Amino acid sequence: MQVPDPSEWTEPDWSSVRAVANPGFFFRAWEKDGIVIGTEVDLMISPNLYNTSDTGTTFIANFIRSNSISARFGNMHGGTGFYIEVSSDYPLASDISLQYVARGEYYIVNHYPDGSDRMEFFDFDDTPRYITLKAGQSSWSILYSPGIQSSGVISTVNWGINFSEF
Repeated sequence: MQVPDPSEWTEPDWSSVRAVANPGFFFRAWEKDGIVIGTEVDLMISPNLYNTSDTGTTFIANFIRSNSISARFGNMHGGTGFYIEVSSDYPLASDISLQYVARGEYYIVNHYPDGSDRMEFFDFDDTPRYITLKAGQSSWSILYSPGIQSSGVISTVNWGINFSEF
């Protein structure tokens, strides 16, 4: 946006402009000369944003493509782990870190000398783990193995991902 000569401005002549994103994008910031000068969609252009020595100052509305990220429970990995499949609509513009955690139950089948078998159930409650999703990628497969006994079989899982950095 080109701004008229500020020496001709009076307070009622100050301009307010609004950044409006096209579908699939969202507003990030207003910039002047490569420096962020505002993060609200409305920008009041007044003499304090404009030097009288400037000729043709341009204020740039910086937009970013909207991107969503999702996760789903993937396939089991033997009986002692599973995959979490994570994907985004578009390749990431920068690295992001995700925190994920799982809790659940597994069982072990014990074979007794009398020929009987008995299932014993155990809980697992793991500590949060982190993964960095790399820029330029749009899908990831995370192998989650809670460290249960090798003869165990996961029977129920509750899991979650913290997407706060996305």
